[in-house]
Amino acid sequence: MKEPAQDGPLNVDSLFEELKELAQSLTVEQERHVREELTEEELALFDLLTKPEPELTAAQEAQIKKVVRQLLARLKWELLVLDWKKRQQTRAAVEVTINGELDAGLPDVYDRRIYSKKCTRVFQHIFESYQGAGRSIYEEAAWVHRYIEAMERKLDIAIYHLAVLRELLPFAAPDEHNLPAVPLQAHFEAAGRAIVAMLDQLASGVASVVPGMPAVHKATPRRVVRALEASTQPTALELKELIKRLDGDSRINDLRDVRNRSTHRFDEKEYLHGGGWTVNPPQYVPDGVLPYQGSRRLSEYLQVMVEYGREVLAVIPNVEKLAESLAADLEQ
Repeated sequence: MKEPAQDGPLNVDSLFEELKELAQSLTVEQERHVREELTEEELALFDLLTKPEPELTAAQEAQIKKVVRQLLARLKWELLVLDWKKRQQTRAAVEVTINGELDAGLPDVYDRRIYSKKCTRVFQHIFESYQGAGRSIYEEAAWVHRYIEAMERKLDIAIYHLAVLRELLPFAAPDEHNLPAVPLQAHFEAAGRAIVAMLDQLASGVASVVPGMPAVHKATPRRVVRALEASTQPTALELKELIKRLDGDSRINDLRDVRNRSTHRFDEKEYLHGGGWTVNPPQYVPDGVLPYQGSRRLSEYLQVMVEYGREVLAVIPNVEKLAESLAADLEQ
């Protein structure tokens, strides 16, 4: 998404149009998920059962979608336990369940030849795609899509609030209490919170893939780093250093302090005569972290933080690669 121009008035309507276009830029496969009303893993099974044969009516396709949802739900809740593939009893139970669900639910157009072929293909797919205990190629791939989309959205939210804040600044004289107007402060705080949330979402993404991490809803960059320090895997060291570098950046630490002050205490801002506001520096800088030395004028400060958000997104492919490699190493 294009960043709004820094000079001159900004057309907020055009920004909304860009956000709308971004939301509508679905891939062909994503459009299929929506059109078929199936998740990615449901769609994979649906395709196995319907391609290249048999020919089906719309009603029969709807019946197969119901079978797919029921089969996956039963397998994931009851049978795909930890190490299910290593034990003959659990493998047999999965195969019997697949055969039974398909036998009971597939339309009559599936003769014995097609039925037998589909049972074999579905079992092979489940065996190759599901590790058990909630782990699958879909869950591991899904964190990439879910968390990257969430982080991109947070960045877009920050850019939007920055754009509106710039529109408000020319009229941002102090109120009767010598404080910034509520709309100005609201947009500043919302933009800052969105950038801080990006790093927390990155930590949650790693925790959703790598065994031994904190619970996803409790994951923070520092908790993930501490968990990675307990591993002797080389990939754990690389991943730890990458997350530490992002989390130790002077910009995000300064913004996090501002966020914490506004949440738990109060964050005073100073009005510059002649126009504009500045945000106060933190009273405490963590050991080993260089203090932020950039502009503290609201608009310029947020622009720096938006650039930091872009840098975080740029390293996501490396984080993804290391996290998935570490997860594979730990499973061996």
